[in-house]
Amino acid sequence: MTLGISRRSGVIRYKFHPELLPVIKNPNVFAKLKLIMLAVLASPKYAYSLYEFVADSYCRERPIVRISLVRLKEFLGIPAASYADYKTFKFQVLKPTIAAINRISDYSVKYTTYREGRKVAGVIFHIERKRQWQQPLLLERPLAVLQRFFGVEPIAATKIDDAAIVDFIASVARYRIDEKTARAAVAAHGLLGAIEIRDKVVGEIARREKGSNPVRDGPAYLARCLREGYGMKTPEERVAEERSAAASAARRGEAAREKDEGERRLMLERQLRDKAKNYLAALPPEERAAYEERFLAAANEGVHGSHLRGKPISHPGVQRAFLSSMVRELSKTMKNTLP
Repeated sequence: MTLGISRRSGVIRYKFHPELLPVIKNPNVFAKLKLIMLAVLASPKYAYSLYEFVADSYCRERPIVRISLVRLKEFLGIPAASYADYKTFKFQVLKPTIAAINRISDYSVKYTTYREGRKVAGVIFHIERKRQWQQPLLLERPLAVLQRFFGVEPIAATKIDDAAIVDFIASVARYRIDEKTARAAVAAHGLLGAIEIRDKVVGEIARREKGSNPVRDGPAYLARCLREGYGMKTPEERVAEERSAAASAARRGEAAREKDEGERRLMLERQLRDKAKNYLAALPPEERAAYEERFLAAANEGVHGSHLRGKPISHPGVQRAFLSSMVRELSKTMKNTLP
């Protein structure tokens, strides 16, 4: 509703109808769509339409959605008479479309079906928002699709070369993967996904070379996997890997702390042993002799172990035990004591 127009200032004032305000203020009414998906989900045919449905459902706080096949086809723009057989619909529409969304978009989708009688009547979608999602960096192929669709002249796509992408291109070049294929993989799967594919395939090639079924053409196999997304981890696998890495880091930290504590204790023990030696060396002969006599008396009674009984103070084992005894004695009175 327009309230007024000021031609001098060029300001138009308006207000919303009272019945419309609650709808506008409710964020769950609107789906948060990433416009880049219009390009990167240009194929398969119904990928972007299903992405809209997924995003809309999730934004409305409906992570689990039950929808009939009739309604789903209507939403995707598929004529009711098409794909009358569910098996055909599943393999030609549903599976490739969901695979594209899971591979490229910021959502992860799983589905089950429900029946009415013996016939599959609909689908139940389980939707999650990916915790870590990397927006595709390069849009050369999707941009060309959009340009053809709108009938505009092609324009040169700007290449984004950060150090990580350059490193990835160089790493796959060793396997005769050209720059165009490498960039297309980054655009389709994100840099993280492309790296996961590379590592998975290179590891598989190396493993199979040791067996009876080696990969015949490693570069061609890697190129195909980079195009199709084979080897990229699922969001669940990435979360599990992050948790495992965090647990390993915690264990390493605890081991490092224990090592530092052990080294500190050893250093204190050495310092205390040196002080005990210096203390004994500074004692008058009669006082040291008194210490030795008390120690030998205790040793003969088995206080310091039966292996020391009857041995003289000059015995190396007795000397070591005597020094350790003095360390324990001095640790009670000296400041730099062990905890």
